[in-house]
Amino acid sequence: MMRAKPLANPLVIDTLRGIAQPNRAQKDCLFYLLALAVAVFIWWPKQSLTEVLQQQNSPDTLLVALLGCGALVAWFSVRAGAEDFAFDGQHGLRDWIAGTRLALSRILSGYLYSHLLQCVHLVALSLPIILLAFSVSGGQWPSMAMCLAMVVVQSVFYRLAAVAIYLAIGKHAALTAISVRALVLLTYAITAWIVPIASHVVITVNDLDGGSSAQGIHATSASVQFLALYTIASIAMLIVVYRQLSRLRARLVEDGVIQ
Repeated sequence: MMRAKPLANPLVIDTLRGIAQPNRAQKDCLFYLLALAVAVFIWWPKQSLTEVLQQQNSPDTLLVALLGCGALVAWFSVRAGAEDFAFDGQHGLRDWIAGTRLALSRILSGYLYSHLLQCVHLVALSLPIILLAFSVSGGQWPSMAMCLAMVVVQSVFYRLAAVAIYLAIGKHAALTAISVRALVLLTYAITAWIVPIASHVVITVNDLDGGSSAQGIHATSASVQFLALYTIASIAMLIVVYRQLSRLRARLVEDGVIQ
């Protein structure tokens, strides 16, 4: 029996169709780019090249660009998880559970593929700004690639955590909106202060600041631990969401909504 291809999943098809056409969500993406461009502009080096070289300190422009990209992608991920950010034609998880007989595993796998498509779409849109910041700040390509990988991996956790919140209290729209936004703000604040190994801010700063070979090895090790930690956290949240959807479908079958 052949496995279904990811692009054949109906949730992925909805996402691809939404990305390809103008809609409200695309306007939100443009706002995201504008916010990132403004942050990079503010931290653009004001000194001449000679003065920068004399100080022997590279500008923080790339750091700000990567931190801004990570924070904004996380923000949009929780909004998407709470179904406050969706492309035209996209259906929510409740709709797929109530309106189709697709297996839960197929729905969740399609949902994850769809999220990765949206996340890669956002990162791709921001790449020109990030590369511009890279050109003025300098640095190493592997470090920048690792930082972008961290952006994608942590976004999966935020998306699934927001989904869990939405499935639990989605009937209370205002409380859901506050909760998912607080999730990003509190996680960023608490990890930076108490759990640096789980902080996107701390790890990115260390990754871009790895001057000596020893510092570089330590930064790479910390980045790998960060990726592993958020992967494990995402798997845990995926199990939580699966159980929530399973209970939801069972309840809908019992109520006669699903025949």
